Amino acid sequence: PEAAVSKGQQLELVVSHYNLEVGAPAEAHLSLTLDGCEAWTKVIAIPGPAAVYKEQFASPCALAADGRVWFHLDNHGQNTYQLQALSSLR
Repeated sequence: PEAAVSKGQQLELVVSHYNLEVGAPAEAHLSLTLDGCEAWTKVIAIPGPAAVYKEQFASPCALAADGRVWFHLDNHGQNTYQLQALSSLR
């Protein structure tokens, strides 16, 4: 099958969040998985100000055209995040 993403291909991910609030200091963990392979992770301190993260990286994973993309968020507190874009740069 044709690959949607080749290993080493440049990807761009845009994630944002509003002000992060919690009762006691904590961390949020975000990750992007391509067909079970962890391609990207980020740890964000809580509490914290609103932010937009636009990150480019070489994918350590390949993704088949019919593969699965999984975005995971482990958060503490009642906070709002947005996965705004995931693009392959060819």
